[in-house]
Amino acid sequence: MVAEVIKHLPKDAQWATLQGSHQLSIVVTRKNKLVLAILLEDKPTDIPRDWLDSLYNGDELSPEQINGLLEQQPDDAFLLGKVVCSCFGVRENTIKQAIAEGNNTVAGLGKALKCGTNCGSCKTELASLIESTSAVSKPHPKEETTNEYAL
Repeated sequence: MVAEVIKHLPKDAQWATLQGSHQLSIVVTRKNKLVLAILLEDKPTDIPRDWLDSLYNGDELSPEQINGLLEQQPDDAFLLGKVVCSCFGVRENTIKQAIAEGNNTVAGLGKALKCGTNCGSCKTELASLIESTSAVSKPHPKEETTNEYAL
């Protein structure tokens, strides 16, 4: 099958394959941009559609992204979310984890991760993440109950 696909590719295309007993992956790039990914596996897989969309719509594929496609596993950069603080390369899911661990102020995030401590342009987004993450993780207040009864 691989030979059949490859003979139909443009002459200036680059391709990589990974074939195992249970999977076949073919990744084709042209000028470092993804043009085709064939990802076959003998059992259902849960490859995130937004990851594939980001690879097709991105500028250039990194070697890590090509390896991720071949292995049919999203690369670490995708799994960590978008970059929120470009000064220090701090990503969204790292920030959400720090918030869940109790860093629920912009200053607290800055101390823990350095985000928001250089140019400050990400502080508004940090505050939004604190608000949205805190709202999701706050438990609903329970009614207090006691064993005391007024007579």
